[in-house]
Amino acid sequence: MDYGTGALMGVPAHDERDFEFATRHTLPIKRVVAPESSSSPSTSTSSSSSLYPPLSKAYVEEGVLVDSAEFSGMASSLAREKIAQALQNQQKGAQHTQYRLRDWLISRQRYWGCPIPVVNCSSCGVVPVPEKDLPVILPLNFTFTGKGNTLSSLDDWINTSCPCCGGRAMRETDTMDTFVDSSWYFLRFPDSTNKNQMFNPKITSEKMPVDIYIGGIEHAILHLLYARFITKVLYDRGLVTCREPFKALLTQGLVNARTYRDPQSQKPVPPGMVDRTNPDGTPRHATSGTPLQVTWEKMSKSKHNGIDPDDVVDQYGADTARLFILFKAPPENSLEWDEAGIEGCHRWLGRVNTLINSYVTTMQQHQPTPQSEMAAKSLTAQDSFVQEVKAVRQVQATTIARVTDSICRLRTFNTAVSELMKFSNFLADTSSAIKMHAPEYHSALCTLVLLLAPMAPGTSASLWRSLCDLNASSRVLQGHSTPAPKWTGDLTESNVHNQNWPVVDEDAVSLVDEVLIVVQVNGKVRANVPVSRSVLSSLDKDSLNGAVEAIVRKSGLADKYIKDKVPKKVIVANQGKIISFVI
Repeated sequence: MDYGTGALMGVPAHDERDFEFATRHTLPIKRVVAPESSSSPSTSTSSSSSLYPPLSKAYVEEGVLVDSAEFSGMASSLAREKIAQALQNQQKGAQHTQYRLRDWLISRQRYWGCPIPVVNCSSCGVVPVPEKDLPVILPLNFTFTGKGNTLSSLDDWINTSCPCCGGRAMRETDTMDTFVDSSWYFLRFPDSTNKNQMFNPKITSEKMPVDIYIGGIEHAILHLLYARFITKVLYDRGLVTCREPFKALLTQGLVNARTYRDPQSQKPVPPGMVDRTNPDGTPRHATSGTPLQVTWEKMSKSKHNGIDPDDVVDQYGADTARLFILFKAPPENSLEWDEAGIEGCHRWLGRVNTLINSYVTTMQQHQPTPQSEMAAKSLTAQDSFVQEVKAVRQVQATTIARVTDSICRLRTFNTAVSELMKFSNFLADTSSAIKMHAPEYHSALCTLVLLLAPMAPGTSASLWRSLCDLNASSRVLQGHSTPAPKWTGDLTESNVHNQNWPVVDEDAVSLVDEVLIVVQVNGKVRANVPVSRSVLSSLDKDSLNGAVEAIVRKSGLADKYIKDKVPKKVIVANQGKIISFVI
């Protein structure tokens, strides 16, 4: 039993403890909840419990109410709300959430845990260990037997003297769960070197409360409850100034993996016994050939669906594993661990590596174009260059803003990774002229690496060193008269993790009156064309398609994909912000 003895709830048909009590004392057991299934009596006759077979055990699942007056025939989940509301209307009761602190966290028959600092004396009873003898240290020289409580068999440690009478006494062999230790250690962090107190109230109170509590569902209902309880006790004692220890709660989701089960026994089948070579793709038992059921379930040893992280790191690297976890789902949602997703993240990191390393190689071999040659280029080419520079700055600014917001405010790391993927694709599709001559492009690459650093620290560190070795800030500026961007990172510092977080260039903010027309060619994004928001909004429905196509063609940003080609179809969508050419 979980708590208490005897009759507890007064509903023997629907509580295991009450059912046991009523059966033992031959008391009537009246059903008030019946299963809702195709085999149940029809709803027109299901209001009486006499129509159902006698119970052999307590029925504790959801169902429909029977023999419950006006609530009969109602789903039990709905009936709870209706009954509570009826009692409240009659001023006979009200809904109330009751929290229970489980005593098994305070009294456990285990070696590992915090010793309870009391001794048991036959004369004085339970006596606290004097403060001068604290802390009580667990013994180290013994052998685990795997049977019972190890401490109970260690006579040299158990036998001691009573602090009050000096007579024979025995130490308490139960221990407290490690939850008890970790329910207050965050209060120690601000004052971790204090050797005289658990913490200095003034120092700790300046840092509390904690910004965010992150844990699984079992922490949210157990550890979190104890941490709040202990904080409230310390608040009442005047040791902390906050009633609640945490500002926000983030309950992380579970990691699910494919689970193979025998369809008859429902027992999980180890991966080594699964044959995946069948032409129809159906997984079968390697010995019997029986088709297996495949479900997504929480990883656990008993289900044989756990993934060894060392294997993933060995094959793909730690950055890929970390990136996949962040990208697959928001942290509060469950994620499905699948190989295809990991490979996708691995390929994208490879593309980022190629993007930056090819840039570094090109710039090392590049001879800057003299300004006189740049000035001699046609006005159309100059205009195209300027427009694309604006696009680079605008996308860089919006990416910094969105990634920062996703990480710091929303904590949706999957959208942060998604924004970086879009940013890297955009940079890969920029023209060679921009890559060779625009300092803004160099700044954008620096931004990409720095925004990626928290999620792929190893890859980012390597790429940043490559940019530093290039010393590109001076080389890129040659041959182009525009000033360098206000922010490119400190390329004299080779450690990316010592860099400041990038901020949005205020000058780029002035570009927000422009919108980007996304240009797709045969389903792939090939360019982003900046255009005044007012120009786009002034176009009526009839002239929108032709005008947007004209703007895109005039910009020249997609010329290598659409110039001198007659498209089969041109589709304009999202109020002119997307144009798709089918060639």
